[in-house]
Amino acid sequence: IEPPENLNSQYSDVLDKIKMNDDISVGIMDNISVYDEDNNEISNTIMVNNDFVNMAKWNIEDGSLKDFLQYNNEGSIPVIVSHSLSDTYKINQEYYIEYMTEDDVCQAVIKVVAVTSKDSYMFGGSATYIADTASNKEAYIIFPRIMEFSDLAYEYNVLIDENDNSEELQDRISEEYNKIGKEVQFI
Repeated sequence: IEPPENLNSQYSDVLDKIKMNDDISVGIMDNISVYDEDNNEISNTIMVNNDFVNMAKWNIEDGSLKDFLQYNNEGSIPVIVSHSLSDTYKINQEYYIEYMTEDDVCQAVIKVVAVTSKDSYMFGGSATYIADTASNKEAYIIFPRIMEFSDLAYEYNVLIDENDNSEELQDRISEEYNKIGKEVQFI
């Protein structure tokens, strides 16, 4: 049995075409597998792009999103932690981790740059495949994009926000997804 084709680059191209208009934000979230220095899996580790962060509008209790939003894959990885994890992962401290990519295990250092307020939660709305595991979680760590998003993230966890003609945008999105053999549902 052949494994399913990875459509990752096709999805990325589709979203790049959709986002050509500056008034459109395309937020993506993906669960990632992360382990602490004792090789224990860290629960609710989620990777997002900058548009997702800007749409989420988390209340930040301590620190700043500046380094997170400016991350360019150099140096320690800036992360946002929930209030409930702020005693374990302290602001401005660095921690050694390992994370799984599709092909490899990578070692890295994370730095806590922001802590969300205790009233901030990660809600996936229980309407999406991947977000189900993140729904209503008090304890989470948010990573910037450190690898490619999975096909599942592109299929189930894309948020699109626009200020223009919604019907025209839906037509553009449908057209681009149809080119790669996918249908889109709008809710």
